Amino acid sequence: MDDQAASSPRLVKKIVVSYELSALPPALIRSFSLLRRKLERAGFKIDVLMRPLSQLPPDTDVLFVPIDMQEVAQQAASEGMYLLPFDITTSHQPVFDTLLQQLQTGTEFYALLAEKKRDRDDSGEPRGIMMRYRGHEKID
Repeated sequence: MDDQAASSPRLVKKIVVSYELSALPPALIRSFSLLRRKLERAGFKIDVLMRPLSQLPPDTDVLFVPIDMQEVAQQAASEGMYLLPFDITTSHQPVFDTLLQQLQTGTEFYALLAEKKRDRDDSGEPRGIMMRYRGHEKID
């Protein structure tokens, strides 16, 4: 790998949280949901999937695995995947925060931003306004 490729940030389109096919611990599901929510709130257009190690999509950019699966994951991961181990025994995942910070700064990783939902239609009128009524009376 040349120096320019090593120093340029990588585009992240797909992140996979992986597990062993024989077990899917509830803590892993919580971690997966936490990661997906963090990326959605930050506005990134990244697919976040949960797959067993034996069924990894070939276009995976970042692979999260529990710490105890790190060695097995290194053998299962393809050349271009960036492997990040994390601790499923805790609800706080500093590795998720680190990735999010790297995506926001664009130094090591970057991602495309999701399209923002428009709050006005093509005529400029507001749309999606919730109206509340009690009987025939409109409530403000």
